[in-house]
Amino acid sequence: MKMNQSLNLSKIENSIKVILTTIFFLFNIGISFAQPISEWAPFFHGVASGEPSENSIILWTRVTPDSMMTGNIEVDWKIATDPELTNILFSGVTEAEQIKDYTVKIKVEGLASGGTYYYGFSALGKNSLTGRTKTTPAGADAEHLKFGVVNCANFQTGYFNAYQQLSKRNDLDAVIFLGDFFYEYGNGVVANPDILADRQIEPANEVVTLDDYRMRYSTYHLDTNIIRLLQQHPLIAVWDDHEFANNAWIGGATNHNPGEGEWEDRKAAASQAYFEWIPIENNPDNRIYRSLRYGDLMELIMLDTRITGREEPFASLLDPGIQNPDRTILGTEQKAWFFDKLLNSDAKWKVVGNQVVFSKFSMGWLTILSPTQTFYGYENLFLDNWKGFPAEQQQVLDYIEENEIDNIVIVSGDIHNAFAQDVPNTPNEFILVDTANLTQVPLYTPSDTYDSVTGEGSLAVEMVVQSVTSDNFDELFGAVVAAFVAPFINKDVVAAAGSINLGNPNPQLKYADLANHGYFILDVKPDSVQGNWYYTPILNPSQDQTFGQAWYTLDGENRLRQSMNDSEPKFNQDTPAPPNPSGLVNVEFLSKKTSPFTLLGLYPNPFNEYQVLHFGLNKHSEIEISLLNGNGQTVEILFSGNQPEGVYAVDLKNMDLATGNYFWRIQLGDFIQLIKAVKQ
Repeated sequence: MKMNQSLNLSKIENSIKVILTTIFFLFNIGISFAQPISEWAPFFHGVASGEPSENSIILWTRVTPDSMMTGNIEVDWKIATDPELTNILFSGVTEAEQIKDYTVKIKVEGLASGGTYYYGFSALGKNSLTGRTKTTPAGADAEHLKFGVVNCANFQTGYFNAYQQLSKRNDLDAVIFLGDFFYEYGNGVVANPDILADRQIEPANEVVTLDDYRMRYSTYHLDTNIIRLLQQHPLIAVWDDHEFANNAWIGGATNHNPGEGEWEDRKAAASQAYFEWIPIENNPDNRIYRSLRYGDLMELIMLDTRITGREEPFASLLDPGIQNPDRTILGTEQKAWFFDKLLNSDAKWKVVGNQVVFSKFSMGWLTILSPTQTFYGYENLFLDNWKGFPAEQQQVLDYIEENEIDNIVIVSGDIHNAFAQDVPNTPNEFILVDTANLTQVPLYTPSDTYDSVTGEGSLAVEMVVQSVTSDNFDELFGAVVAAFVAPFINKDVVAAAGSINLGNPNPQLKYADLANHGYFILDVKPDSVQGNWYYTPILNPSQDQTFGQAWYTLDGENRLRQSMNDSEPKFNQDTPAPPNPSGLVNVEFLSKKTSPFTLLGLYPNPFNEYQVLHFGLNKHSEIEISLLNGNGQTVEILFSGNQPEGVYAVDLKNMDLATGNYFWRIQLGDFIQLIKAVKQ
């Protein structure tokens, strides 16, 4: 048996010390200070909201019980028009169910459209943080909308400073999350070595089982920047692959390997945990593609290009089967639904939330700069995108063109880099030619249906958000290479003097950034939609950000123009939710929480082959952890010694235990806690 200091949250957050410590940190409104999260029991994971409509919203929280076998826990909830929660509109009582990992979801209906609301929960004698949320405007009331857009947040490659910046804003209607809320890899597998010691994850192994997925969500939801982001804004989310496994599709994943069980079991576990821990409305088949209406101004169409219908990708564009017109990334049912939404929506703007890059683009031109790889060798690196499903990609483009559908704005992620691009049917043509110095290099010729100077012939626009922290071109190939390659992404590739001009491989690309991380703001008005890219550092906690570029499309033009400035703030600013939970309900209960030990999870319980105790210490302590049988007799002392403050895991593996009841016994000085466990 071993105890790992698996997650030292006193170092992780961009606040100085935030969880299980006695240090206060500066919150992002005014100069008020927030309590340490150790005072937030049993709501350590904060609050969240999502799925806004004209008259409803989903509210979410998670209750951490003293014992993981206490049964269901009664939870009170309320929603009001003021941050103090005095003008209460609706309230009720529900349960945090053990079978749902003590997560809570409430759908509140009967709200007014276009309203800002505040909500909170109470359980076990304590109040949660107060959250802020918004319903969607109705009809002509939608005059100006703003959304934060994010994706790809690897805990071990950087600090989530982008979330902090978004949590400071008081003019967002929602945050659109395009997938990869977390990464499934084991500890240190995909990580930045400079920060790895401070960004440990739970479980330490790759997540495969339901309890693994739950624990990984728990780890991410303890990050203060995530807590503050979800506290201040409603979330509109879809999953991508890493919420399951890298390069997932309907029947498997690149990162689902022998020895990891059946894919259908893993997929079911990942899906269940997602619907438990993300504020998304439950449905019988766990379907995540849906649309949300923002009055007459915008319809947000959220796709699932990953799990619902995606067939197994091909490894090469040269495989003749890749052009099969029946191959699909959406699935038959979702594609019919998507086409219906595009054709029949009467909203001014159709914004499509799409996990992977949609537009046609070429990376085969890299062979000009690095002839060690062939044209198709480079192209084949990007077949996880719509490029890997060219027939269906073409069907979507043809459908838009044939039906003359205007004002489509596609927002995409997954690729970890920032792009702004027109979406023509055919951006260019190419042939492979031989030269004196290089063989089989691409020669690009301009499209006869798209003018890259005027934008004439573009059918829509696409705005691609960079990652929050996940490796982009900079980390993968180095800063020097990224700086060298970036200018060639969307500019003429000019050969040496006296040789042929090889043409512009991507005339539709107007902006590319390969080296920065952060988010973008989608600004929607009746006459235009603008994307504003912002960049945040990731290798240290920071409140800094820089503005990159801004690109917009005008009503009816379906092509991009550059703006020299980012969008102006909304005229009306919402009051932020307060940094601390409201006053204690039961002071006597608080006295029970003065121990330096805090239970965060016991996974799984009941258990079969293994069990992991997940807990925190808010100060350096002498601690002994033992396993007792149902009669109270010591089976084994699992750990005994001094430990500094931090979050830890003790695993129970390879023990020949009979079925029945057991107890974890935790002792710190005079404090003793027993936690019941059941061996099946």
